[in-house]
Formats: sequence, C-alpha cells, structure tokens
Amino acid sequence: MNPIDKITDPTFTNSAKGLMTLFCIGLGHTIIGVELTEAKIAIPWFPTINFLNPQNLVYLYWGLVWYSMYRYVLENALQFREYWFYALASSLRVGQIGESFVRKSIYINDDFYDVKTILGINESEVKGNSIDINIYEYDEDIRDLSCSFKFQFTTDFKFKSIECTENPSYQIETTVLYSEILRSNWGLNAKTNNYSEPCYRTTKINTATYRHELRWLKINHYVRDLLTNRKLFDLTLPLLFNLILFAVWVINLSIEKL
Repeated sequence: MNPIDKITDPTFTNSAKGLMTLFCIGLGHTIIGVELTEAKIAIPWFPTINFLNPQNLVYLYWGLVWYSMYRYVLENALQFREYWFYALASSLRVGQIGESFVRKSIYINDDFYDVKTILGINESEVKGNSIDINIYEYDEDIRDLSCSFKFQFTTDFKFKSIECTENPSYQIETTVLYSEILRSNWGLNAKTNNYSEPCYRTTKINTATYRHELRWLKINHYVRDLLTNRKLFDLTLPLLFNLILFAVWVINLSIEKL
C-alpha cells in the first residue's frame, strides 16, 4: 500500500494510530525542520514535475490532521460523551470541586446529599441515563427520598433535560424549588413526570453562568480522570497531542511574520 492509499484509508484517519502517526510526522518536522532544496521530481522518460508552491504542503498536512481528528471524534463520540457524563457526576459529589455549586444553586443548606448515576432507565417506555442529586429525610431506620434533582440524558449520553421532584410528605424550603430566582436561573417550569406526578423541568439552562460552571466542572474532573484512567488516557491523548502541536505551529508562524 502506497502512502496516499494509507493516509486516505478510513480506518487510518479515524484511528488513534493514524492520529499518532500524523503527530509524529508533524513533531519531527517541528523539531528537526525540513527544507526542500529542489522542488521538482524528475522521472526518466517523463517531463520534469515542478512544485511551484512547496511551502503550502504544510497546509495540506494540517488539513489532513483536522480531517482525521474530526473523523476520530465522530468515531468515538459515544465514549467521549460517556466519560463527560461520569466526569460531571463525580465533580458534583460531596467533598469534590462541584459541591459549592450544588450548595448555591440546588440545595442551599449543609445537609448531606447523594449523587447517583443511573444507567438504562426505562420509565414508561422512556429510556435513558441520569445523574441524580438526592437529599433524604431519616425517621429512625427508615430513609425517605425528600427531593431529587436530575440531569437526564439519552441512552447515548446526549443531554436531554433537567427534572426536579419533591416528596409531598416533606417540604424543605432550602431547595431550588422554593427559590424563584434559582428556578429562573435553571429555567425550571412546572410539569408532570412520567408517573403523572408534579415536577419542575427544563430542556435548557437559562443562565450562562450555570452552563459555564458545569462545563468547567466537567473539564476539571475529566482532566483528573485522564491522568488515572488508562482507557481515557489512550482515547484522549491523540487529540490532545495534535491540538498542542497545532497551537505551537500557529505561534511559530505568528512569530515569523512579526
């Protein structure tokens, strides 16, 4: 198989091996440097081929890199979304970086809350996954769910909605349900859930601040997991290396033009 066939093979351009190969080529060019002393190819019995703009080869290279990265993301989109899902859940647990976010936007008290990841939900033929942030009331040895704040996702981990429900036996006035400002920030509106019970739901977070904070929490915990999870490390590193190398190339190009 010649080089052209190799780099245009779909299994090459959407694979970690392909991205790492392209990264090594770019890294070698960046560190060692390559200069064409004669931009022409002479083949016996054929006219000489001249490359009029050999300096533009680098743009073809980066075009191939971005094409490969895009196909790699599409190929592994489900895995990436699943890791983002778990990163968000982990970051919101008590004692983690996201606890302060929960305390100021969902449960405005110091009561203990629990974060659960629920997979393969099948409620009234509605399937999906969710991150449940729950608080409980205790009566002797009995634990009752008093309020639940859920980030709901589809089966392939795409965000679907946020739903908040309360046990009518308890009324905890320090939850998001009793604050008009917090409900407005989340975009929560009165609805009914799959069991025809009253709830508050939204499909879009109103406040940009909340969206940015949740995104930051996901990124923060994703990076932490990246350093300890071999599968996540192997999945992410090819993209990360090529993005860093591209940033270095852009910076060097900008410096040369000064």
